[in-house]
Amino acid sequence: MWLGIVLLVISQFWLVNESTNPLVHSILSGLKPLKGLLFPTLITVLYIKRK
Repeated sequence: MWLGIVLLVISQFWLVNESTNPLVHSILSGLKPLKGLLFPTLITVLYIKRK
């Protein structure tokens, strides 16, 4: 699961860096691709704490 999530975030950063489209830069600029790590991290931490 974590490998897939990390690859998704890396691919989003790569897309922003390689794209020349201003729309892509406005949507995915900055740290916005890291939002994809927020929920899986929260779920994992809560799952580990519960055990």
